[in-house]
Amino acid sequence: MQNYAGWEESDYGNLAMIQGVLDGGFRHYDMNHMPGYYAVSALVHALVQDSMLAGRTVSFSGGMVALALATLLASELGGRRAGWLAGALLVVQPEFSLYAASSLREPLAAAFVMGTLTALSRERMVVAGLCAAGAFFVRFDLALVMMPLLSIHALGVSSEDRLRRMVTGVVPLV
Repeated sequence: MQNYAGWEESDYGNLAMIQGVLDGGFRHYDMNHMPGYYAVSALVHALVQDSMLAGRTVSFSGGMVALALATLLASELGGRRAGWLAGALLVVQPEFSLYAASSLREPLAAAFVMGTLTALSRERMVVAGLCAAGAFFVRFDLALVMMPLLSIHALGVSSEDRLRRMVTGVVPLV
């Protein structure tokens, strides 16, 4: 796409904030938003010298990671048909596709959320905690989802493992 047609006003605001993070030497962030998306996009911007390309690359990459992990997780939990169905539905789901083609933060957040769920399905509490922390660094409201999710999952096993699992899963998020 040669012309950039942002979906909503925050597309353009995100481009300005990506530029601002790079111009500020990664020391200045708009405190109305969590810094994760802007830091990653500014790193890409430093390489490609274009905030639009950087923002869209990070959003697209986040969307593709979220798609791959959702398909993988559905396959592992429900079989091959469930995986194909989940992947197909995400590809044609308008908001998922639209966000991944924009410069919005949600696809990167979705990638971290799906990383958390995939890690939990494999009982990798540290990885789940780190992915949950990544999700929080992109969208502050995800801490309200990730903390109970990690805690409930950690408490779902025998009592001797609960404390260790809670600590290894929740500490990265804290």
